[in-house]
Amino acid sequence: MDFMEFINTPAGAIGMLMLGVLIICIWAVIHFSYLYKKEKSVVVKWFNATHAVLTFINDKNIQIYGGVIPNRAWRKSERNTLREYWYITDANSLNENVNSLMKYGHRSEYINKGNEGDIGAWDYSRAMSLLSSGYVCAYIGKQEALDRSLEIAKIIQSSYTSWDDFMNSYLKGYEYWSNHTPKGRWQIYENLRKQKNSLYNIPWNLELKREW
Repeated sequence: MDFMEFINTPAGAIGMLMLGVLIICIWAVIHFSYLYKKEKSVVVKWFNATHAVLTFINDKNIQIYGGVIPNRAWRKSERNTLREYWYITDANSLNENVNSLMKYGHRSEYINKGNEGDIGAWDYSRAMSLLSSGYVCAYIGKQEALDRSLEIAKIIQSSYTSWDDFMNSYLKGYEYWSNHTPKGRWQIYENLRKQKNSLYNIPWNLELKREW
């Protein structure tokens, strides 16, 4: 009996079905393994917390830098996202966007319109997120992304007094930009904060230093 004849038998059909299930299981383990990874560095976890709400919305792992384990599929997906929403296609355009967020962002427009309050965290959070995405895209290396994130993190830490203070500014900025209520994102933040190993249990005044 040759192979084609065998797979047309009941035993062959069952065997092929089991092989298919095995292949799917292996693919799922490889593809979704990023969901169970965690960073060892508490400083990097602090970085992750600054944009964890968006990472969660994008169905990624808030515990690891970049939200995923970089591979060809994620690199392609993340590059498409950055190109569509940010016109980022390489390291130069990535750095231009990060620099623009840190220098101007939406907060400059917000202030120029005479609005009161602070929305700087909205810009800073997105700058941190872009750097992590730049790493996933392989536009910049992880070390470079973390070094730059450390610089921004220190600015964030010196500008706000707590995670709540930071998130209030972030959500105010989101509301200004989107013209939508920030209640949904605030609820995500609240839910993430209540998790057993929440990133928001990390002290706000953690010593931010190079650990990589």
